[in-house]
Amino acid sequence: MTKPGLHTIASKDSEASLLGAILADPAQIDQIVADGLRADHFSHHLHRRAWRAAVELRAEDVPIDEISLWQRIQATGGTRDEQLRELAGWSAAPGALGSHAEYHATQVRRLARLRDLHLEGLRLAEACVAPGADPVAIIERASDALDEAAPVTRTERKAGAIMAQVWDRLAARSVGDVPEGLKTGLKPFDELHGALQASRLYVLAARPGMGKTSLALQVALKAAESGPVYVASLEMSAEDLIERAVALLARLDATLLREGTMGDWQWPAIQRAAQQITKLPLFIDDAANVTPAELKARVRAFARKHGQPALVVVDYLQRLSSPDTGTKNRAERVGEGSWACKSIAKQHRAPVLLLSQLNRACEQRSDKRPLLSDLRESGDIEQDADAVLAVYRDAYYHAESAQGDDAEIILLKNRHGSTGTASVRFVANQMRFE
Repeated sequence: MTKPGLHTIASKDSEASLLGAILADPAQIDQIVADGLRADHFSHHLHRRAWRAAVELRAEDVPIDEISLWQRIQATGGTRDEQLRELAGWSAAPGALGSHAEYHATQVRRLARLRDLHLEGLRLAEACVAPGADPVAIIERASDALDEAAPVTRTERKAGAIMAQVWDRLAARSVGDVPEGLKTGLKPFDELHGALQASRLYVLAARPGMGKTSLALQVALKAAESGPVYVASLEMSAEDLIERAVALLARLDATLLREGTMGDWQWPAIQRAAQQITKLPLFIDDAANVTPAELKARVRAFARKHGQPALVVVDYLQRLSSPDTGTKNRAERVGEGSWACKSIAKQHRAPVLLLSQLNRACEQRSDKRPLLSDLRESGDIEQDADAVLAVYRDAYYHAESAQGDDAEIILLKNRHGSTGTASVRFVANQMRFE
């Protein structure tokens, strides 16, 4: 009797049925992506390529059928006649109905987890008999493998649900319809630019540490007073972001929360901030390694569940994971990310605030205020954006600066009006602009 191998837990039939189901109803792709299905969950090479192609076509609003799917698969590498015949059979696969797509996707993910566990089990068995094997290291490795193989959970969570965890963390430390325009709440900027408008892409750029995430969070909190806000936090965890929001709204030194040194008299302000955040329709999705096509699918799924977003925030562009197929350079892949965000703005008729890093060129000049040419890695960012904003603080470069907490929000590009500079104040310890 042969030992069971990976072929016994391959999901070829489920994969073919899933691909047939999305050919029958391509709209199912959005929710399946939001639920965590990835191309690497497919065991069959052609199926992986087909799923990736389908997600890309869906993101580009290209009708998905056997012909468009096959043409996209061909464009990504060599194919054979028998593979074309296999694709033609997907629509006839058992259960290849649009209404069955979610079921087949669940089976594909389940079998992928079993394969991963099987392979990791083999590796762990080999590690146990290796010279100088460390049981502690092997146990830690086994624990990591079990965590990774756990059922996929939705990464988008309501701020109120995250707040419960943040509240417990703070307590533990202390003892050991979209409106016509969205105001940012920063009067100088609102007077300079006006409200953020639907269907427009706003790029907020700065050097690391300037406060762009804090400014975006502040705008998101204000926007959530008008409707549901989706934040794709590709770098910071949801808990850290909400903790920063607590410090911002409570007007407290963020270090006190981080180190758990809050005084008894400060807890009422923390509680009021927590209650305020919990009531807001603010949703944080801190999934990592999200591709531009997956981001579009996640926002579509969010909109179907919660309604048209008042604002979409993406922090930040260079963290969007655009696969390197060998045919595109880094600038082209970053450009795909900015165009995906522009497409989201247009499709959902919501402003999109896209954060981006600046390159080091500004630090080589005597006047270090950012220029459009400082946008990092891709000219597509400037081309796609309706407005480009940059954050500048003189004290960032000169600790002894007479300007102190003064900050500037520089409107470098405005497709629908004039440019200029709004002077504001940055309260560094509270991570808050005012």
